[in-house]
Amino acid sequence: MAVRAALGADRADVIRLVLKNGLVITAIGLAPGLIGAVAAGEALRNQLYGVRPVDPTTLVTVTASVLLVSLLGCYRPARTAASIDPMTVLQRE
Repeated sequence: MAVRAALGADRADVIRLVLKNGLVITAIGLAPGLIGAVAAGEALRNQLYGVRPVDPTTLVTVTASVLLVSLLGCYRPARTAASIDPMTVLQRE
C-alpha cells in the first residue's frame, strides 16, 4: 500500500483497496456458508417443527449482517493504512 501511495494513489484509493480485499474474502466465505446452511436445513427438515428449513429472510439478514460486520472490521485498518506516510514505510522496509 505504501508503494501505491508513493506512486500517486490518494487516501480514498487505499481505503477502497483494503475494503475491497476484505469484502472479497468475506464473500468467498459466505458462499460455502450459505450452501452449507441450506444443506443443513434440508438435512434437518424432519426435526424442524413449525420452521421452514430454508428461510430466505433469515439467510438475507444473516448475510447482510456478516457483510456489515466485515465492512466495519476492515474500515479502521483501512483508515490507518491510508494515513501512514508512504515514505516512512518505504524507508523502514
